[in-house]
Amino acid sequence: MINMHYRDVEILPEHLPALDKMGSRFAYTQPRPAHEQKGAARELRDAVKDAEISAITRALETAGGNKRIAADILGISIRNLYYKLKRYNIT
Repeated sequence: MINMHYRDVEILPEHLPALDKMGSRFAYTQPRPAHEQKGAARELRDAVKDAEISAITRALETAGGNKRIAADILGISIRNLYYKLKRYNIT
């Protein structure tokens, strides 16, 4: 990323990002290793799954087992609720 004022007409060395220890200006833009990306994605996926299961079970308890009311509480369609019940194996 170049850091300069819009009135500047010439790119000078001080406008460029600092070099890292390896001599690369773009070290901060390089993608994370694949194993780190998969781990982070898996953690997020698990967190979303846990939150959805918890919300669904609480809504079903509040609704007395009535799936239509539970879907309304969750703000999702009844079809989406049935999909999530099947996906997370909630009975």
